[in-house]
Amino acid sequence: MTLDYMGVSVSSISFTPDRNCILAGVMGGMVRLMDKSSGKLLASYKGHQNTEYKLDCRVLQSIEHVATGSEDGFVYVYSLLDSHIVAKLEHPSKVIHSLTAHPKKERFITAAGQMIYLWVANDDTEILGE
Repeated sequence: MTLDYMGVSVSSISFTPDRNCILAGVMGGMVRLMDKSSGKLLASYKGHQNTEYKLDCRVLQSIEHVATGSEDGFVYVYSLLDSHIVAKLEHPSKVIHSLTAHPKKERFITAAGQMIYLWVANDDTEILGE
């Protein structure tokens, strides 16, 4: 077993699709990407709100983006490499607590309250039926 101290309460943890890194969502509105072998911090993502609830975060299948729920009514999508916000997607719910990525496509699902939402790109012709 290996231990890595995060400094604040961890609310979400997952592997990247290639299994080389660990993504950890922590209270205070921060997501951290760490090397699985060394524990070295590779990147931090901030801008979303997370002060009260457990919120999921995931690296999307392309390994180019990180998506996270928030307590301000938006889903945040960050660039994995330079940590800037590439999309702030308005959500029908105020708190987006659940989020998971599709294992093979650049899509994700969120859940809030009693509803589940599928998020796809505007040019995703498979879902749009074009």
